[in-house]
Amino acid sequence: MVFGCDWRNLTKVRDKKRGGGSCPFCSFGGIMRKIIAVIVALACCVNADKVFLLSGQSNMGGEGYAPDVLANFKDIDNVKIYSANSGGAGSWYSPLTLGCCGNIAGKQFGPEIGMAKHFKKKFPGEQIYFIKVAYSATCLSCPKSAQYLQGPWLDVSSFTWTWFVQQYTNAIKTSPIKISKIDGIFWMQGEGDGGSYQTAISYASNLSLFAQRMRQLVGDQNTPFIFGQIQNWTKQWPYGEIVQAQQLLASNQIPNSKLVMRSSDLPTWDIDPTSGGQDPFHYNTVGQLELGRVFGIAASSALPAEIVASVVSFPR
Repeated sequence: MVFGCDWRNLTKVRDKKRGGGSCPFCSFGGIMRKIIAVIVALACCVNADKVFLLSGQSNMGGEGYAPDVLANFKDIDNVKIYSANSGGAGSWYSPLTLGCCGNIAGKQFGPEIGMAKHFKKKFPGEQIYFIKVAYSATCLSCPKSAQYLQGPWLDVSSFTWTWFVQQYTNAIKTSPIKISKIDGIFWMQGEGDGGSYQTAISYASNLSLFAQRMRQLVGDQNTPFIFGQIQNWTKQWPYGEIVQAQQLLASNQIPNSKLVMRSSDLPTWDIDPTSGGQDPFHYNTVGQLELGRVFGIAASSALPAEIVASVVSFPR
């Protein structure tokens, strides 16, 4: 998008040092003047909007507890988000508000809050758009079963994938701006694939195929693909360590990708405040905020492909 930029206006600029004559860009005559003016317009008036696609399972959906940070939170007015969760219909939220877009609406949030805070500082004055479509308790390649009734992400006929494409398409169609480019894809998933040896050991090749498919969906095979290393809670996912190793391997196989290393070290809930039960595999409030921050760093810097997530004290 070009906001209020007209190359014809540039040809009307006067150079005071030349006594009101043509501007330096417009001193080559009619055709050349217009050509140079168009080049200047394109260089100066580029699209300032940035659009990011967020997906994965429950740690992307988010279980940060909104009341923990409510007192110190202000709506982030230059960030808008489309959010759809676990098979439901999505919608745009403007501006980004706390608790709009977690696994439990009104109570929880995901990495979008930490990302938004980082991007607001990194890109001051620019509009940021998130399209977040996440599905809890999903698997990249596990066969459809009683545990994974919606089917795996890799199966193009599964409910998981068809719902995701439907929601992504709806986000594009209903966006407040014309979206012609996705600036980055964020992926937080893999725990479910740690349930069996076969799905764990094939995670790198499966993720490579999936990244290619996601890029095909957004229309650019060079779109940055940024993904986080999973939690390894062996009682739930006995082959989680293999998935972690496969994620590292995938970061070397997938072009233009970055792995957020040691996101598995981010803090999780001892007791989930929404359910009252033990929850050692979902990031808590600090973990979600920090995951979002390092995702933002990975997307907006030229750091090496492996970003190390460091746990910090976040204002409460």
